[in-house]
Amino acid sequence: MIAERLRFARPAYEVPLDERYLPVQRLTRYRYHLAHDLARQKRYARTVALYLKASEYAVEPAFSTPFGATSRHILTEYASLDEIAQLDVADWTKQLDQVGRRRLETPQTNAQRVQAIAQRSYPLAECLVAPVNLILSSLLNPIRFLEQQLARLDEAIAVQLASLPAATLLRSVPGLGSVYTAGLLAEVQDVNRFLAGEKRDREGRLHPKTRADGQAALAKYAGLWWSRADSGAFQAEDRHLAKSGNMYLRDYVIGAANSLRQHNAGYAAYYQRKYAESPKHKHWRATVLTARKLVRLVFKLLIDQEPYRPPEVRQGHELRHPALSRLSPL
Repeated sequence: MIAERLRFARPAYEVPLDERYLPVQRLTRYRYHLAHDLARQKRYARTVALYLKASEYAVEPAFSTPFGATSRHILTEYASLDEIAQLDVADWTKQLDQVGRRRLETPQTNAQRVQAIAQRSYPLAECLVAPVNLILSSLLNPIRFLEQQLARLDEAIAVQLASLPAATLLRSVPGLGSVYTAGLLAEVQDVNRFLAGEKRDREGRLHPKTRADGQAALAKYAGLWWSRADSGAFQAEDRHLAKSGNMYLRDYVIGAANSLRQHNAGYAAYYQRKYAESPKHKHWRATVLTARKLVRLVFKLLIDQEPYRPPEVRQGHELRHPALSRLSPL
């Protein structure tokens, strides 16, 4: 801020300390680190230990996740999958049904899949059976612990979120749960600070910031912009996402966008359109562009202090009230 003042003589904007957001911010930032630790543990378990013990397990999984209770039982109770391949299908089905606490929809199908995986997987050398089982067991224990800690954090976040007045505004968006809402509010806080100050045009004149400038500033604060890579007349098409900005806000807004594309029809259609337009990095680029669209929605909801209305409801309301049609659509 001192360097900025000396360079451009811009007035400093003081961000007031709002203690209401501190508990949620501490919890969501700690959850960020736990979630990344969990992802790192699962990634190593999948690509190393799990692949060595059952190379075909990730190709055609027998369960929704290889880290569930039933899957952990298979991976830890049997030294190698060759033992499972030799079991009787009826006995193996009964055992899986008991381990899964009668929650498997088709235990016989799961049992047959596991045996097929055991038959197609590469055989594990006898000298590696004990080390691989030790590594896999050591990995599954912290994975289960981290999952339990995340569940406890999610409950605590939901309790703290109830005290924030703007929580109901973001929770009105289909697909935004308590964790993503808390992560967004904890980092954005007072959205009016992104409208503070003035913006200099190309002629060097200063103008008050508009709402478009405010949401653009919020997006840049989250690091949702691509730095240019130009040299003379050359303009690179493959541009990297900026590494600056609030890493916690960027993680939560991208995660929220990924959730919206699965639970919100409008954002799902937008994601599919951007996915089709992207020549490379399709999923990542479409998800980030969906997150950029979500930033505009979050800014509007917080600045207007109004809950989310689906596009069809908003359009019908504007037809009945022509004065509202001047607002830019999201």
